[in-house]
Amino acid sequence: MFNFFSFWVNPEPVDKFEFISAAEAKEILDAGMADVLIDVRPVSQFGMARIPGAVNFPVLEMEKNPAKLENYRDKKAVLYCNTQNQSSHAAEVMQKAGLENFKVISGGIIDWHKRGYEIENQV
Repeated sequence: MFNFFSFWVNPEPVDKFEFISAAEAKEILDAGMADVLIDVRPVSQFGMARIPGAVNFPVLEMEKNPAKLENYRDKKAVLYCNTQNQSSHAAEVMQKAGLENFKVISGGIIDWHKRGYEIENQV
């Protein structure tokens, strides 16, 4: 079973971020162990389908407006995109801004959906 305590108490070093499976992400979210779930895809993709409870903060917006990342400095965040490419890039942007307390869903919303987990606004 996933160790929730070590998830936040022993964060990965700043030069590396951690991928978690969709199953681990669901456990974390269901247990209320994350403060925010961030969908880093463009607004158009977010509007088509998203994981319930997610907020949209596109990676391109992070790059253009890194000051907005301050809103997430003290938050335990889980990031996702379609697969993990955009969220990996977002993780790098967040690290450069000095944020450390986040995880990336490996396989993104596609893996989330394949596992049969809920999706909102699915077209």
